[in-house]
Amino acid sequence: MRRIAIPAAVALLGLVSQPAGAKPPLLEDPRGDTPVAVGDIVSADITTILRGERKLVITMSLAAPPSTSTPYSYYLWFVAGTCRFFAVYFGHPVDAFQKSAMGCDDGNNNTPYDKGNATVSGTSITWTVPLSGEFKPGAVIRKIRAGTQPGGMSSNPRLEAAGDTGTTDKTYRIGS
Repeated sequence: MRRIAIPAAVALLGLVSQPAGAKPPLLEDPRGDTPVAVGDIVSADITTILRGERKLVITMSLAAPPSTSTPYSYYLWFVAGTCRFFAVYFGHPVDAFQKSAMGCDDGNNNTPYDKGNATVSGTSITWTVPLSGEFKPGAVIRKIRAGTQPGGMSSNPRLEAAGDTGTTDKTYRIGS
């Protein structure tokens, strides 16, 4: 009896890939679908913090930590209301050139978000955005797209092919 119970318990543990009640990320991308691990998107997710300083937290996870030995661009776009939001992180071997940018393109101009920058921890890049304007509880985020590219962002097909792109039709309601 005991010989059967232990393998059954081990098999059940193998089926659990995330904590009970945890939701899968909004965007999931196959690991290894690009030749360079530092540019291989694994997932992207959005959460909301409503206690204290209310904010939107956007996280992109990669197959390996973001590059610090060669310039690499990491970006995420989505639509909320009339805002086409973008968040960019430029990894660079020279600290002075490492930077992040966020903004809202409403069709007329880009409104930068000076509050909050990207932080890097292990294989994840996280952008934090204060809740204001189009980013308020109940607003729906849609058309989520994440990408990576060696060097700066460009429409050069050779550079685009060396990076990775992931998209999803899922939506996220701020505050949910």
